[in-house]
Amino acid sequence: MIFGNLDIQIIILLIPALVFSLSFHEFAHAWMAYRLGDDTAARLGRLTLNPMAHLDPVGSIALLLMGFGWAKPVPVDSRFLNNPRDDMVKVAAAGPMSNLLLAVLSAISLRMLLSNGFLSPEIKTFLIIFMQINITLAVFNLLPISPLDGSQILTPFIEKHFGGHMVYKMEMYGPRVLFFVIIFSKQISNIESLENKDEDEHKKDEDKTDDENIDHKNKLNCNSSTKIWHSTNPSNQVKTHN
Repeated sequence: MIFGNLDIQIIILLIPALVFSLSFHEFAHAWMAYRLGDDTAARLGRLTLNPMAHLDPVGSIALLLMGFGWAKPVPVDSRFLNNPRDDMVKVAAAGPMSNLLLAVLSAISLRMLLSNGFLSPEIKTFLIIFMQINITLAVFNLLPISPLDGSQILTPFIEKHFGGHMVYKMEMYGPRVLFFVIIFSKQISNIESLENKDEDEHKKDEDKTDDENIDHKNKLNCNSSTKIWHSTNPSNQVKTHN
């Protein structure tokens, strides 16, 4: 599970940050589409920040169990857009840009609270987690792999220079490529976690060895001091008689 190695305090902060970031991402898609002429998402109740309108049950369970998940995609009908080709790019870009906006706002809040001395450890942890989540969502969704937003952003360019058949192939094979990218990234993450765990255990062993050496030296010093005191104490010196 994704939360298996995390402290309960981090989990409590992580869940609302992740839920809001995903909801804001999908809301940004719906808002941009509505602004450009398509009210499909609005009519289906997706023009809202309510997480229940955006979270996908299967995607949420997959996130908890496997470390990756998804929200319900926002429906967009390009026929109602003012300029379908260019506007689809704007709608696709709205999601990652919204996450970058949240990350910037989080960083600014962190800096302002830190400079004013109003930053508690809990708020600091939450803002850092919130910023990391949104940066990760933005970068991940900008990958040019279908069905991610990055592929939609590049579709006009690819269609113009490589033809519609290339777009079709990207849509067909993109989910498979994305699946392998996620699995590969997860394996790399697991390897790094194991390496960090080994380093921590090695460091603990070294610290334990250092503590044992210090205790041993202290005992030697204590014994030496006792011997010196014993040899110089007049009451312990042997008296000679003429």
